[in-house]
Amino acid sequence: MRVFLTLLGLICQLLPETVSATCQPVRERFALQLKGTASRAEILMPPAEKPLALMVLIHGSDVADLDGSVVGSADEIISTPLKDVAVAMACAGIATVRYDKRFVTGATTVDREKFGKATLQDFLGDAETALQAAKGHGRLQTVPELAFGWSEGTTVAAALAIKRPEIQGLILQAPVMTSFAEKLPLDFPRVGAPYLRRYAKDGEVDAEAIARAASGPGGVIAKIYVRMFKGFAPNETINPLLDTNKDGRINIDKEAAPIIAAWFADNVNGGLGIYASTVALPGIRSQLAFIKSPVLILQGESDGAISDADALRLRDERLPNINVKIYPGLGHTLGPSTSPIEDRFLPISTVPLNDMVQWAVTIARKVSVEPNLSDHVKMRITPTPLSLHD
Repeated sequence: MRVFLTLLGLICQLLPETVSATCQPVRERFALQLKGTASRAEILMPPAEKPLALMVLIHGSDVADLDGSVVGSADEIISTPLKDVAVAMACAGIATVRYDKRFVTGATTVDREKFGKATLQDFLGDAETALQAAKGHGRLQTVPELAFGWSEGTTVAAALAIKRPEIQGLILQAPVMTSFAEKLPLDFPRVGAPYLRRYAKDGEVDAEAIARAASGPGGVIAKIYVRMFKGFAPNETINPLLDTNKDGRINIDKEAAPIIAAWFADNVNGGLGIYASTVALPGIRSQLAFIKSPVLILQGESDGAISDADALRLRDERLPNINVKIYPGLGHTLGPSTSPIEDRFLPISTVPLNDMVQWAVTIARKVSVEPNLSDHVKMRITPTPLSLHD
């Protein structure tokens, strides 16, 4: 089951490489000292003026480099969401810091044994370490702090905002609203099973149908389940664990569905692993009551990984200090997506990228002219000395 979550993580991250010809952010790289390892990290600065704020960018699930690279089936980079957000923010006057997750050294390279022992609490500590390290930069010591989280990273970013009252604004893209234990079991009935039924006969798929589904138009999450049906052993064409009666066909509802549901039982020793309720960070719903800073939530209607239902309910509640934006025709990365089933995690579209940048700039400017970041709060910031190089 760890293999499945690895695939889920590899497939859950994205965006485009767009550096404006008129805006060249200043890139300053450094080694971020995390527990047991040093990770690549990068501060992206506005080209000239003093930054309005510093924003820490927090990854989605599983293996993630500092760009949040989404990797295709041929190891090609589909998108680089964190990098794209960083560039857009820098060109609007906001510095960002981003970093490889611990034990990750590239888009597809990781010390899997060590990484597999990391928890969401570890990732929370790493995000704070990155933010504190960046505060050691001479141009960033006194600027307001902001945080951005995507998918898994929304729970980390929210927890960081609770832990650090210095954080003056929080952006959550595709948030895990309830809990991982509630969210993950919904992926198969919502996305995986409907896609596989397109290729099924009498509710069953054989090896040939699975192969056609693998080459079909399904998106990232849909293809994860196709991979599960195919199996993970070399030369497997149909997963023997799902073909319970060994007839060479998998009944989607009668054979596969109960087994997949059992894999997602809320147990730390089962398929959920670090997402089990006993060890995971709380969902955004549970954390919102403790967050005092303004929050921007961005959710695509055609997100293959996160249903828009919870975000829609939150939007309708019109809670103070919480701005919820729902985007038709956009997916998990806020890139184009015709439906959750076809969500390929494409690069972010211009509208949501501009929305988050404008919101962040507004918050940063408001903080800079209002005395809500008091002197005693500033005094509690103890920047870590930082050695930067180009």
